[in-house]
Amino acid sequence: MFSVIQNVKNRNVIGQINSVAGFIEHLKDAKRVEVPQILKLREIDKKNKEYQAIKVELPSICFNYIFKNNYVNTENADESTGYLYFDIDGEKDFNYDTTYITALWKSVGGNGFGLLVKVRNLVKENFKESYEHIVDILGIPYDKSCNDCSRVNIISFDAEAYYNENAVEIDLLEFNTTVVHAVKKLPHFNSNKNKNLGYSLNGGNIRFNNLSDVLEEKDFEFNKEGYYDFGKEKVEYCKCFAPRKIVPEGLRNQRVSSYAYCLISINPDAGFTNFKRYLQKYNTKCCNPPLEWEEIDHIATKIYNLRGNVNPRNNAKRRIVYSDEIKTLPEKQRINGRILGNERAEKAFNSLVDCVMNWEYDKYPKITQKILRLVSGRCKNTVEKYYRSVLNTVKRLKADSLKNEVGE
Repeated sequence: MFSVIQNVKNRNVIGQINSVAGFIEHLKDAKRVEVPQILKLREIDKKNKEYQAIKVELPSICFNYIFKNNYVNTENADESTGYLYFDIDGEKDFNYDTTYITALWKSVGGNGFGLLVKVRNLVKENFKESYEHIVDILGIPYDKSCNDCSRVNIISFDAEAYYNENAVEIDLLEFNTTVVHAVKKLPHFNSNKNKNLGYSLNGGNIRFNNLSDVLEEKDFEFNKEGYYDFGKEKVEYCKCFAPRKIVPEGLRNQRVSSYAYCLISINPDAGFTNFKRYLQKYNTKCCNPPLEWEEIDHIATKIYNLRGNVNPRNNAKRRIVYSDEIKTLPEKQRINGRILGNERAEKAFNSLVDCVMNWEYDKYPKITQKILRLVSGRCKNTVEKYYRSVLNTVKRLKADSLKNEVGE
Protein backbone atom coordinates (compact mmCIF):
# COMPACT_ATOMS: atom_id res chain seq x y z
CA MET A 1 0.00 0.00 0.00
CA PHE A 2 2.50 2.67 1.18
CA SER A 3 5.85 2.28 -0.59
CA VAL A 4 8.97 2.32 1.62
CA ILE A 5 12.33 3.41 0.21
CA GLN A 6 15.81 3.31 1.73
CA ASN A 7 16.13 7.11 1.95
CA VAL A 8 15.44 10.28 -0.07
CA LYS A 9 18.54 9.68 -2.18
CA ASN A 10 17.53 6.16 -3.20
CA ARG A 11 13.99 5.87 -4.56
CA ASN A 12 13.95 2.15 -5.22
CA VAL A 13 11.03 0.55 -3.36
CA ILE A 14 12.36 -1.88 -0.73
CA GLY A 15 9.13 -2.69 1.10
CA GLN A 16 5.66 -1.51 2.01
CA ILE A 17 3.35 -0.81 4.94
CA ASN A 18 -0.11 -2.20 4.25
CA SER A 19 -2.37 0.06 6.32
CA VAL A 20 -2.59 3.36 8.14
CA ALA A 21 -2.95 1.49 11.41
CA GLY A 22 0.22 -0.42 10.62
CA PHE A 23 2.06 2.82 9.84
CA ILE A 24 0.97 4.38 13.14
CA GLU A 25 2.23 1.35 15.05
CA HIS A 26 5.51 1.66 13.18
CA LEU A 27 5.74 5.35 14.14
CA LYS A 28 5.27 4.49 17.82
CA ASP A 29 7.90 1.74 17.87
CA ALA A 30 10.79 3.04 19.97
CA LYS A 31 12.86 -0.08 19.18
CA ARG A 32 13.43 0.89 15.56
CA VAL A 33 17.15 1.19 14.85
CA GLU A 34 16.82 4.71 13.42
CA VAL A 35 14.95 6.19 16.41
CA PRO A 36 18.16 7.32 18.25
CA GLN A 37 19.15 9.22 15.11
CA ILE A 38 15.72 10.88 14.92
CA LEU A 39 15.94 11.94 18.58
CA LYS A 40 19.43 13.29 17.95
CA LEU A 41 18.11 15.17 14.94
CA ARG A 42 15.61 17.00 17.12
CA GLU A 43 18.40 18.35 19.30
CA ILE A 44 20.37 19.81 16.38
CA ASP A 45 19.91 23.16 14.65
CA LYS A 46 18.02 22.59 11.40
CA LYS A 47 20.59 24.60 9.44
CA ASN A 48 23.43 22.47 10.75
CA LYS A 49 25.22 20.23 8.20
CA GLU A 50 24.96 17.32 10.63
CA TYR A 51 21.17 17.75 10.64
CA GLN A 52 20.99 17.34 6.87
CA ALA A 53 23.47 14.45 6.89
CA ILE A 54 21.32 12.48 9.33
CA LYS A 55 18.04 13.36 7.64
CA VAL A 56 18.95 12.19 4.13
CA GLU A 57 19.96 8.72 5.42
CA LEU A 58 16.69 7.95 7.23
CA PRO A 59 14.10 5.49 5.79
CA SER A 60 11.31 7.20 3.84
CA ILE A 61 7.80 6.46 2.65
CA CYS A 62 5.38 7.52 -0.12
CA PHE A 63 1.73 7.87 0.87
CA ASN A 64 -0.07 9.21 -2.21
CA TYR A 65 0.43 6.57 -4.91
CA ILE A 66 1.45 2.99 -5.63
CA PHE A 67 4.36 2.95 -8.10
CA LYS A 68 5.16 0.81 -11.12
CA ASN A 69 8.62 -0.66 -11.70
CA ASN A 70 9.38 -0.44 -7.96
CA TYR A 71 10.75 3.06 -8.42
CA VAL A 72 9.27 6.30 -7.07
CA ASN A 73 8.75 9.14 -9.54
CA THR A 74 5.82 10.99 -11.07
CA GLU A 75 5.81 8.92 -14.25
CA ASN A 76 5.56 5.65 -12.30
CA ALA A 77 2.71 6.87 -10.06
CA ASP A 78 0.11 4.29 -11.05
CA GLU A 79 -2.74 4.01 -8.56
CA SER A 80 -3.95 6.12 -5.66
CA THR A 81 -3.53 4.59 -2.21
CA GLY A 82 -6.76 6.27 -1.13
CA TYR A 83 -4.84 8.70 1.07
CA LEU A 84 -3.06 12.03 0.64
CA TYR A 85 -0.19 13.32 2.72
CA PHE A 86 0.04 16.92 3.99
CA ASP A 87 2.42 18.59 6.38
CA ILE A 88 2.55 21.67 8.58
CA ASP A 89 5.93 23.17 9.38
CA GLY A 90 7.03 25.40 12.23
CA GLU A 91 4.24 24.61 14.70
CA LYS A 92 4.64 22.87 18.05
CA ASP A 93 0.90 22.45 18.64
CA PHE A 94 -1.78 21.22 16.27
CA ASN A 95 -4.71 23.68 16.38
CA TYR A 96 -6.74 22.57 13.37
CA ASP A 97 -9.98 20.67 12.86
CA THR A 98 -9.41 16.88 12.78
CA THR A 99 -12.73 15.97 11.08
CA TYR A 100 -11.00 14.76 7.92
CA ILE A 101 -7.70 13.63 9.46
CA THR A 102 -7.11 9.89 9.62
CA ALA A 103 -3.57 10.09 11.02
CA LEU A 104 -1.48 12.82 12.62
CA TRP A 105 2.08 12.69 13.92
CA LYS A 106 5.07 14.80 14.89
CA SER A 107 7.44 15.47 12.00
CA VAL A 108 10.92 13.98 11.97
CA GLY A 109 12.47 17.30 13.02
CA GLY A 110 9.96 17.69 15.85
CA ASN A 111 8.84 21.16 14.75
CA GLY A 112 5.75 20.41 12.70
CA PHE A 113 3.27 17.70 11.79
CA GLY A 114 2.53 15.15 9.09
CA LEU A 115 -1.04 14.08 8.42
CA LEU A 116 -3.04 11.73 6.21
CA VAL A 117 -6.47 12.36 4.72
CA LYS A 118 -8.64 9.64 3.21
CA VAL A 119 -9.79 10.47 -0.34
CA ARG A 120 -11.87 8.85 -3.05
CA ASN A 121 -11.89 9.35 -6.84
CA LEU A 122 -8.50 11.05 -6.98
CA VAL A 123 -7.49 11.66 -10.61
CA LYS A 124 -3.79 11.97 -11.38
CA GLU A 125 -4.39 14.62 -14.07
CA ASN A 126 -6.12 16.82 -11.48
CA PHE A 127 -3.74 15.99 -8.64
CA LYS A 128 -2.34 19.47 -8.02
CA GLU A 129 -5.76 21.12 -8.19
CA SER A 130 -7.25 18.41 -5.92
CA TYR A 131 -4.43 18.91 -3.42
CA GLU A 132 -5.07 22.67 -3.21
CA HIS A 133 -8.81 22.03 -2.96
CA ILE A 134 -8.30 19.77 0.08
CA VAL A 135 -5.91 22.28 1.68
CA ASP A 136 -8.79 24.76 1.53
CA ILE A 137 -11.15 22.24 3.13
CA LEU A 138 -8.71 21.47 5.94
CA GLY A 139 -7.88 25.14 6.52
CA ILE A 140 -4.16 24.38 6.88
CA PRO A 141 -1.15 26.29 5.48
CA TYR A 142 -0.35 25.42 1.86
CA ASP A 143 3.05 23.77 1.39
CA LYS A 144 3.72 23.85 -2.36
CA SER A 145 6.58 21.36 -2.09
CA CYS A 146 4.17 18.67 -0.86
CA ASN A 147 1.83 19.09 -3.84
CA ASP A 148 3.37 16.18 -5.73
CA CYS A 149 1.93 12.73 -6.36
CA SER A 150 5.40 11.19 -5.82
CA ARG A 151 6.12 13.15 -2.64
CA VAL A 152 8.60 11.37 -0.34
CA ASN A 153 8.28 11.69 3.44
CA ILE A 154 10.95 10.70 5.97
CA ILE A 155 9.49 8.23 8.46
CA SER A 156 9.32 9.96 11.82
CA PHE A 157 8.98 8.73 15.40
CA ASP A 158 6.04 9.71 17.61
CA ALA A 159 4.94 7.62 20.57
CA GLU A 160 1.72 9.64 20.72
CA ALA A 161 0.77 9.52 17.04
CA TYR A 162 -2.97 10.06 16.43
CA TYR A 163 -5.14 7.63 14.46
CA ASN A 164 -8.86 7.91 13.68
CA GLU A 165 -10.18 5.19 11.39
CA ASN A 166 -13.60 6.91 11.37
CA ALA A 167 -12.36 10.22 9.96
CA VAL A 168 -14.56 11.68 7.21
CA GLU A 169 -13.48 10.73 3.70
CA ILE A 170 -13.24 13.44 1.02
CA ASP A 171 -14.89 12.40 -2.25
CA LEU A 172 -13.39 14.22 -5.26
CA LEU A 173 -15.89 12.92 -7.82
CA GLU A 174 -17.83 16.19 -8.11
CA PHE A 175 -14.61 18.19 -8.08
CA ASN A 176 -13.21 16.15 -10.98
CA THR A 177 -16.38 16.47 -13.04
CA THR A 178 -16.54 20.24 -12.60
CA VAL A 179 -12.90 21.12 -13.12
CA VAL A 180 -12.18 22.44 -16.62
CA HIS A 181 -8.39 22.54 -16.97
CA ALA A 182 -7.98 24.25 -13.61
CA VAL A 183 -6.17 27.55 -13.70
CA LYS A 184 -2.60 27.27 -12.45
CA LYS A 185 -1.92 31.00 -12.66
CA LEU A 186 -4.25 33.93 -12.44
CA PRO A 187 -4.24 35.92 -15.69
CA HIS A 188 -2.24 39.14 -15.76
CA PHE A 189 -3.56 42.41 -17.14
CA ASN A 190 -1.73 42.04 -20.44
CA SER A 191 -2.94 38.49 -21.06
CA ASN A 192 -4.53 37.90 -24.46
CA LYS A 193 -6.60 34.99 -23.20
CA ASN A 194 -10.30 35.24 -23.89
CA LYS A 195 -11.42 31.85 -22.67
CA ASN A 196 -13.80 30.46 -20.10
CA LEU A 197 -11.48 29.03 -17.51
CA GLY A 198 -11.94 27.51 -14.12
CA TYR A 199 -14.59 25.43 -12.44
CA SER A 200 -17.91 24.66 -14.03
CA LEU A 201 -20.93 24.80 -11.76
CA ASN A 202 -24.53 24.22 -12.79
CA GLY A 203 -23.48 24.32 -16.42
CA GLY A 204 -21.62 27.65 -16.21
CA ASN A 205 -17.91 28.37 -16.20
CA ILE A 206 -15.86 30.78 -14.14
CA ARG A 207 -14.73 33.55 -16.52
CA PHE A 208 -11.98 36.11 -16.13
CA ASN A 209 -13.38 38.65 -18.60
CA ASN A 210 -16.65 39.56 -20.27
CA LEU A 211 -15.18 40.53 -23.64
CA SER A 212 -17.46 38.10 -25.51
CA ASP A 213 -20.54 39.76 -23.94
CA VAL A 214 -19.36 43.22 -24.95
CA LEU A 215 -18.55 42.15 -28.52
CA GLU A 216 -22.04 40.70 -28.96
CA GLU A 217 -23.40 44.23 -28.63
CA LYS A 218 -20.98 45.68 -31.20
CA ASP A 219 -21.82 46.04 -34.91
CA PHE A 220 -18.75 44.76 -36.74
CA GLU A 221 -17.57 41.97 -39.04
CA PHE A 222 -14.26 40.17 -39.14
CA ASN A 223 -12.26 40.78 -42.31
CA LYS A 224 -11.11 38.03 -44.66
CA GLU A 225 -8.03 37.47 -42.51
CA GLY A 226 -10.20 36.77 -39.45
CA TYR A 227 -9.72 39.86 -37.32
CA TYR A 228 -11.21 43.31 -36.74
CA ASP A 229 -9.35 46.47 -35.75
CA PHE A 230 -11.33 48.97 -33.67
CA GLY A 231 -8.49 51.48 -33.97
CA LYS A 232 -8.59 54.36 -31.53
CA GLU A 233 -12.12 53.42 -30.46
CA LYS A 234 -10.92 50.50 -28.38
CA VAL A 235 -13.43 48.12 -26.83
CA GLU A 236 -13.77 48.55 -23.07
CA TYR A 237 -14.60 45.52 -20.94
CA CYS A 238 -14.20 44.01 -17.48
CA LYS A 239 -11.20 41.82 -16.72
CA CYS A 240 -10.07 40.04 -13.54
CA PHE A 241 -6.30 40.03 -13.27
CA ALA A 242 -3.53 39.55 -10.75
CA PRO A 243 -0.95 42.31 -10.21
CA ARG A 244 2.65 41.68 -11.20
CA LYS A 245 3.88 43.12 -7.90
CA ILE A 246 3.01 41.57 -4.54
CA VAL A 247 0.18 43.39 -2.75
CA PRO A 248 1.57 44.97 0.47
CA GLU A 249 -0.07 44.56 3.84
CA GLY A 250 -1.98 47.85 3.85
CA LEU A 251 -3.72 47.19 0.52
CA ARG A 252 -4.60 43.49 0.83
CA ASN A 253 -8.24 43.84 1.86
CA GLN A 254 -8.90 46.48 -0.78
CA ARG A 255 -7.29 44.51 -3.63
CA VAL A 256 -8.90 41.18 -2.72
CA SER A 257 -12.30 42.89 -2.46
CA SER A 258 -11.79 44.60 -5.82
CA TYR A 259 -10.91 41.28 -7.41
CA ALA A 260 -13.97 39.69 -5.80
CA TYR A 261 -16.33 42.39 -7.12
CA CYS A 262 -14.86 41.99 -10.58
CA LEU A 263 -15.14 38.20 -10.48
CA ILE A 264 -18.74 38.04 -9.25
CA SER A 265 -19.90 40.80 -11.62
CA ILE A 266 -19.16 38.61 -14.65
CA ASN A 267 -19.95 35.30 -12.92
CA PRO A 268 -23.26 35.95 -11.11
CA ASP A 269 -24.22 32.25 -11.34
CA ALA A 270 -20.98 30.92 -9.83
CA GLY A 271 -21.18 28.69 -6.77
CA PHE A 272 -19.92 30.08 -3.48
CA THR A 273 -17.26 27.39 -2.93
CA ASN A 274 -15.60 27.97 -6.28
CA PHE A 275 -15.92 31.75 -5.98
CA LYS A 276 -14.19 31.70 -2.61
CA ARG A 277 -11.52 29.34 -3.90
CA TYR A 278 -10.37 31.93 -6.43
CA LEU A 279 -10.20 34.59 -3.72
CA GLN A 280 -8.08 32.22 -1.65
CA LYS A 281 -5.82 31.61 -4.66
CA TYR A 282 -5.47 35.38 -5.26
CA ASN A 283 -4.73 35.90 -1.57
CA THR A 284 -2.10 33.15 -1.44
CA LYS A 285 -0.29 34.13 -4.64
CA CYS A 286 -0.58 37.93 -4.58
CA CYS A 287 -0.62 39.11 -0.94
CA ASN A 288 2.35 39.25 1.39
CA PRO A 289 1.62 38.18 4.01
CA PRO A 290 -1.73 36.61 2.99
CA LEU A 291 -4.90 37.63 4.77
CA GLU A 292 -6.23 35.22 7.40
CA TRP A 293 -8.73 32.62 6.15
CA GLU A 294 -11.44 34.24 8.30
CA GLU A 295 -10.98 37.55 6.48
CA ILE A 296 -11.21 35.86 3.07
CA ASP A 297 -14.37 34.07 4.18
CA HIS A 298 -15.86 37.39 5.34
CA ILE A 299 -15.05 39.13 2.04
CA ALA A 300 -16.32 36.19 0.00
CA THR A 301 -19.61 35.97 1.92
CA LYS A 302 -20.26 39.72 1.82
CA ILE A 303 -19.61 40.14 -1.90
CA TYR A 304 -21.18 36.85 -2.98
CA ASN A 305 -24.45 37.99 -1.41
CA LEU A 306 -24.41 40.96 -3.81
CA ARG A 307 -24.26 38.75 -6.92
CA GLY A 308 -26.65 39.87 -9.62
CA ASN A 309 -26.48 43.46 -8.35
CA VAL A 310 -22.84 44.23 -9.20
CA ASN A 311 -22.19 45.77 -12.61
CA PRO A 312 -18.95 44.93 -14.43
CA ARG A 313 -16.50 47.83 -14.43
CA ASN A 314 -14.56 48.61 -17.58
CA ASN A 315 -10.95 48.27 -16.45
CA ALA A 316 -9.44 46.90 -19.69
CA LYS A 317 -9.35 47.85 -23.37
CA ARG A 318 -8.92 45.81 -26.54
CA ARG A 319 -8.18 47.23 -29.98
CA ILE A 320 -7.93 44.09 -32.12
CA VAL A 321 -10.28 41.11 -31.80
CA TYR A 322 -10.02 37.75 -33.53
CA SER A 323 -12.38 35.17 -34.95
CA ASP A 324 -12.35 31.59 -33.64
CA GLU A 325 -10.22 30.60 -36.63
CA ILE A 326 -7.25 32.49 -35.21
CA LYS A 327 -6.28 30.49 -32.14
CA THR A 328 -2.54 30.64 -31.52
CA LEU A 329 -0.54 33.46 -29.95
CA PRO A 330 1.99 33.60 -32.86
CA GLU A 331 -0.88 34.16 -35.32
CA LYS A 332 -2.20 37.04 -33.24
CA GLN A 333 1.28 38.50 -32.78
CA ARG A 334 1.85 38.50 -36.54
CA ILE A 335 -1.43 40.34 -37.12
CA ASN A 336 -0.68 42.86 -34.37
CA GLY A 337 2.83 43.42 -35.68
CA ARG A 338 1.60 44.03 -39.20
CA ILE A 339 -1.11 46.47 -38.10
CA LEU A 340 1.16 48.41 -35.75
CA GLY A 341 4.00 48.34 -38.28
CA ASN A 342 1.76 49.81 -40.98
CA GLU A 343 0.52 52.39 -38.51
CA ARG A 344 4.05 53.47 -37.60
CA ALA A 345 5.01 53.63 -41.28
CA GLU A 346 1.97 55.79 -42.08
CA LYS A 347 2.75 58.06 -39.16
CA ALA A 348 6.36 58.48 -40.28
CA PHE A 349 5.32 59.15 -43.88
CA ASN A 350 2.70 61.76 -42.88
CA SER A 351 5.13 63.54 -40.59
CA LEU A 352 7.62 63.86 -43.49
CA VAL A 353 4.85 65.14 -45.78
CA ASP A 354 3.86 67.78 -43.18
CA CYS A 355 7.50 68.74 -42.81
CA VAL A 356 7.94 69.31 -46.58
CA MET A 357 4.55 71.04 -46.96
CA ASN A 358 5.72 73.62 -44.40
CA TRP A 359 9.27 73.85 -45.67
CA GLU A 360 11.23 77.02 -44.87
CA TYR A 361 12.81 77.70 -48.26
CA ASP A 362 14.45 80.90 -47.01
CA LYS A 363 16.44 78.86 -44.53
CA TYR A 364 16.92 75.72 -46.65
CA PRO A 365 16.59 76.54 -50.37
CA LYS A 366 16.87 72.91 -51.47
CA ILE A 367 15.22 69.81 -50.03
CA THR A 368 17.83 67.07 -49.80
CA GLN A 369 17.74 63.85 -47.80
CA LYS A 370 20.41 65.12 -45.46
CA ILE A 371 18.58 68.37 -44.70
CA LEU A 372 15.22 66.54 -44.45
CA ARG A 373 16.72 64.28 -41.79
CA LEU A 374 17.95 67.37 -39.93
CA VAL A 375 14.64 69.22 -40.08
CA SER A 376 12.30 66.25 -39.47
CA GLY A 377 14.40 64.47 -36.89
CA ARG A 378 13.74 61.17 -38.65
CA CYS A 379 16.45 58.55 -39.07
CA LYS A 380 18.44 58.01 -42.26
CA ASN A 381 16.67 54.76 -43.24
CA THR A 382 13.20 56.29 -42.88
CA VAL A 383 14.07 59.34 -44.97
CA GLU A 384 15.73 57.23 -47.66
CA LYS A 385 12.73 54.90 -47.79
CA TYR A 386 10.06 57.60 -48.22
CA TYR A 387 11.99 60.51 -49.76
CA ARG A 388 10.74 60.22 -53.36
CA SER A 389 7.18 59.30 -52.35
CA VAL A 390 7.02 62.26 -49.98
CA LEU A 391 8.17 64.73 -52.64
CA ASN A 392 5.69 63.33 -55.16
CA THR A 393 2.86 63.44 -52.61
CA VAL A 394 3.64 67.04 -51.68
CA LYS A 395 3.81 68.00 -55.37
CA ARG A 396 0.39 66.45 -55.97
CA LEU A 397 -1.16 68.05 -52.89
CA LYS A 398 0.10 71.49 -53.89
CA ALA A 399 -1.18 71.02 -57.43
CA ASP A 400 -4.62 70.00 -56.13
CA SER A 401 -4.65 73.00 -53.82
CA LEU A 402 -3.77 75.33 -56.69
CA LYS A 403 -6.59 73.92 -58.85
CA ASN A 404 -9.07 74.50 -56.05
CA GLU A 405 -7.93 78.11 -55.67
CA VAL A 406 -8.23 78.74 -59.44
CA GLY A 407 -11.65 77.09 -59.47
CA GLU A 408 -12.90 79.40 -56.78
